[in-house]
Amino acid sequence: MPKHESNVVYLSARRNPREDNGVLRRIVRDHESAILRFLRARLANHHDREDVVQEIYLKLAQQQDNLEENLSMDEAQTRFYLMTMATNLIRDMHRRNTVRRKVTMRLASERQSEDDIPSPEEVLTSQEKVAKIEEALLGLPANCQRAFALSRFRDLSYREIADEMSISISMVEKHIMRALAELRTRVQV
Repeated sequence: MPKHESNVVYLSARRNPREDNGVLRRIVRDHESAILRFLRARLANHHDREDVVQEIYLKLAQQQDNLEENLSMDEAQTRFYLMTMATNLIRDMHRRNTVRRKVTMRLASERQSEDDIPSPEEVLTSQEKVAKIEEALLGLPANCQRAFALSRFRDLSYREIADEMSISISMVEKHIMRALAELRTRVQV
């Protein structure tokens, strides 16, 4: 029968209720605290430690027929065998967690890629805004259009625009402010 302590089900050393297995019982009694100390140093998560302990006991219980032969060695060899089991189980746990993280990240990336595809309504709205911007820009005076285009599309500074258009920096500022004001009122972005 399983014994419950702190949400951990410790395996009894019995193969069935009537047959007592002293080897498994001795291993649990003699090495459990050492296994827990070993795991505490390697796993921060209490639940992960409990899972590894349970896996060790499960593997030992599954080997009950050969358990006495395999672990009839001295205490140091038995402890080494148990710590090797624990180390291998920790590695397996880390591998599984790594795979889970990669799969989760890939799925999240795929979902985000799907979210990046605009809906037909968003495409239509964007096309309408672009048309309004083009109409607003074409409605501006030529110097205003040119100053705005040099600023926004060629990333020139106000000084560079002033030099290219042979006007003052103040005039460049006025042209760009007028263009932005016209865009705001027409497009309402």
